[in-house]
Amino acid sequence: TPLPIYQTAEILEPKKSQAESSQPLSLPVMWIFISIAVLYAFVEGTFANWTIIFLNEERSIGLEHASFALAIFWAMLAAGRLLVSVLLLKINAAWIWLTLPLLMVTTLWLLPLAETAIGGVVLFALAGLSCSAFFPLTMGLASKRFADNKALVSSLLIAAIMVGIGLGSYVIGPLRQAYTISEIYRFSIIYPLGALILAIGVVLTSFSYADLKARACKLIFGHDCLPREEKKHETTN
Repeated sequence: TPLPIYQTAEILEPKKSQAESSQPLSLPVMWIFISIAVLYAFVEGTFANWTIIFLNEERSIGLEHASFALAIFWAMLAAGRLLVSVLLLKINAAWIWLTLPLLMVTTLWLLPLAETAIGGVVLFALAGLSCSAFFPLTMGLASKRFADNKALVSSLLIAAIMVGIGLGSYVIGPLRQAYTISEIYRFSIIYPLGALILAIGVVLTSFSYADLKARACKLIFGHDCLPREEKKHETTN
């Protein structure tokens, strides 16, 4: 049985639309998903590719501790997916999906402050946790949005993340000649921020105006809000 993280039937409850039956690449939302996957690949690559060089060369931390920090990153990335699969039983997946890029931003901002082996290990553990479920949740949402083309959508997103990893290596690599890795980490905040903005756009386009109004009302007041006409009608009766 697949883990809940891959069964995002309640991730957003998107409205029924032409998007469910149309060819994915003919719709802008599919390209948004692809862009999100590429940006995520930039983030993951920025964390993983520079871990040992950053800790060993810039922070003068022993190679064994730097290697351990990288191992912890990958371990937390895997453990985080298991953790999120449990959290999905209680928390709407959309909230987790939107929260993870914020955690990536926080980690990228804090990493240049790491001065010790313990600090490096802790922050790269946080980096792994922040990356953990974002891509699987992206695939789950996209597959639900294009329910009739799940195989194609999954293949496109996997291809997108591979392209992102390749581009990230070639684009970020030359920056090392002009900037320190600490500076690169700070610059790289634009990747998760971009992914977050696009993800918010996906969430907003998944609902009609009436749906958004009803959900906002329930979130703020704790109950469904009836239009004035309906309230007036109920009072009269």
